[in-house]
Amino acid sequence: MILWAMVPSAFATEPETLDHARILESVEVDYGDHSVFYNRVEAPVLKPETERPVVAPRVPTAAELEQAARVDSLRYVQLWLSCTVFDGKFTEVRLQQDGAEVVIFSTIDFNVLAAGLDLETADSYYNLFMGIGDASREEFVGVWPTRLLAEAAKTGQAKWQVISKGPVPPDLRRTIGDLHRYYDTHRARLLAQRAERDAAQRAHEEWLKANPPVPEDIVVNYFPIRSAEPTNSKR
Repeated sequence: MILWAMVPSAFATEPETLDHARILESVEVDYGDHSVFYNRVEAPVLKPETERPVVAPRVPTAAELEQAARVDSLRYVQLWLSCTVFDGKFTEVRLQQDGAEVVIFSTIDFNVLAAGLDLETADSYYNLFMGIGDASREEFVGVWPTRLLAEAAKTGQAKWQVISKGPVPPDLRRTIGDLHRYYDTHRARLLAQRAERDAAQRAHEEWLKANPPVPEDIVVNYFPIRSAEPTNSKR
């Protein structure tokens, strides 16, 4: 049960809790095992902002200018991905780019790609926004892509096929190809990074089991700041 209670101003005698500010009014929200205190404190005297010294801009080097020119020449793509990985064998991927949407089966386990991964090719830069979930074969509806998986196993390369209806825009097809070539090129590093993330997650979960968090009280100190009224305001 949440209990709202007014706390007397005498509570302000605990400087370690109140950050040395004089409390004018306090409200406690009691969650049972911990409380949240919302303290309206006396507004401090704010110091005027000092002017920062003017720093002369640094002249970029020739190498930096060359790198900037190369970056400016890249094709920038924001790619939205909705992924479902089935038994770690393949991924159903819904891709959205420039208003177009395509659904594919890919032999990449997209769990290997970190969420928010940015990747760069020779002429393109991809900013990936990815939602991902896992499902079992029993949850799969449709035809299991046996041939696609066999082809990937035979060639040692990631494979994909379009399962949505309608044509695939050339630019989006190019994006899909770039994504799979990037995975093939950096497969060892991506798999190693995935293993590190999984190990870190397992270690964190074990640590939490051994060291369960103890709820602590939270104190929020606040005070209003009134902006100056415009001199030309109409009444």
